[in-house]
Amino acid sequence: MNPKSGESEDESSLDESKVRRIRGWVSDESDYDKIIETFENRKSDNPLFMFNVTIQNHGGYLLPDDNFKQEITIEDEKKTEPAERYLSLIHESDRAFKKLIDYFKEQKEPTIVVMFGDHQPKLEDEFYELLYGKDLNSLNIKEMQKKFTVPFVIWANYDIKEQENVKLTSANYLSTLMLKQTNLKMTPYNQYLEELEKQIPAINANGYVTKDGKNVATQDEEDKDKWLTNYQYLQYNSLLDYKHRVDSFFSVKEK
Repeated sequence: MNPKSGESEDESSLDESKVRRIRGWVSDESDYDKIIETFENRKSDNPLFMFNVTIQNHGGYLLPDDNFKQEITIEDEKKTEPAERYLSLIHESDRAFKKLIDYFKEQKEPTIVVMFGDHQPKLEDEFYELLYGKDLNSLNIKEMQKKFTVPFVIWANYDIKEQENVKLTSANYLSTLMLKQTNLKMTPYNQYLEELEKQIPAINANGYVTKDGKNVATQDEEDKDKWLTNYQYLQYNSLLDYKHRVDSFFSVKEK
């Protein structure tokens, strides 16, 4: 969707003759080819924003695919085939993502790519116990949160401030981090998130981390932090309260 005009860019379906599928799902490579096609067919005087969700690595991982070569093996007696299959799929994703980045490196149009995972895969408990070195039932809240840790990258085809090994954040803050790193104007909502992150550096469905590093499980919450309460009000106003939505808070004023 074009954020400036509200007009949809190319929303045509994939040309099946050009689609490569892995385990029945559209591959990341074909998905990214569609991004490139949409970019090349856009109206040149309009900006393009795209929120893209890939499907190649969707679970489950029990059944093999004769058309997919698994390249990753785990050298441990407790290894599992689904884990090897998932890691091989991630390896395939790395190649596809490199191809996408290599393409935009050559484009003159200033381009930003934000890539992140939304959750870790559903694999056997035995595999995660191998990683933790302990029974999953004995995990504390901090250890449990590791199961929801995923990588992300913010990349641009022009010079931006480099930052590596961000110690702690969560997906709700990525848009603000991207705007800060690329010196783009923030909405009042992003400015609020910037302040919220100072108080609560990371949030997910299981709980949150306080500014002093304490992990709090949602079900253990007694006195909800006022920042979280205000955040819930803002989320409701943005996503559900159509009649009273404060649009100016969630958008950037045009000059």
